[in-house]
Amino acid sequence: MNQVARPQQPAVAHLTAVCVALLAGGFSHIAAAQAVPARETTAAAWAHAIEAAEKWNQPGVFTTLHGFEWTSAPGANNLHRTVVFHDNADRVNQTVPFSTFDSQDPAELWKYMDAYAKKTGGRVLAIPHNGNIL
Repeated sequence: MNQVARPQQPAVAHLTAVCVALLAGGFSHIAAAQAVPARETTAAAWAHAIEAAEKWNQPGVFTTLHGFEWTSAPGANNLHRTVVFHDNADRVNQTVPFSTFDSQDPAELWKYMDAYAKKTGGRVLAIPHNGNIL
């Protein structure tokens, strides 16, 4: 089994956590494993991802989306969801991705989405995929 190397230098650990959070949709457990404040790291990575999506969005040419991956694995069953926001940065900046460490229960993800809609007036969609159910 491959293991992720855990850097000892705080700056490297922070960068590793931010990169993983960006690529994997806010996996705050990586940040926690690196002794970096998980919520702060996720929020910083999320802000950076929002900024990049806004910068590179070219309507009609190249469309970017604000979103993240939520995965839960109760009983070794993968419950993947791609969570996509139908909003621009002004609304999406008001939240951070919901992770499996917030809850592994899909019903809690729905509550997160509902709270986002009520808080911002925005819209969000969760798309189930790759449900490797045993």
